[in-house]
Amino acid sequence: MIITDQAKSYIEKMMKENGESNLRFTFEGAGCCGPNFGVTLSEQQEDDKVEIINGINVSVDNRVIDATRNITLDFEGTEEDAGLVLQNNNSSC
Repeated sequence: MIITDQAKSYIEKMMKENGESNLRFTFEGAGCCGPNFGVTLSEQQEDDKVEIINGINVSVDNRVIDATRNITLDFEGTEEDAGLVLQNNNSSC
């Protein structure tokens, strides 16, 4: 996984505003192309894989580790309408 500098700035701002220090990728169910996952600001869980990516503490639910290997987490938008986007997910669908 790659976290761009723009995404890092946005994540750090959100962490500060919400009093969190961890970005967590969670399992949200299975779809036709593999697992669906969510991205939350929450504490890591016991079975998570934990690493620091571009200075951000990231934990990944072990059920979606493979699905997050080839993604880039980036930031798009303006101050009024902004958010994180996942790119290069290499989905076969």
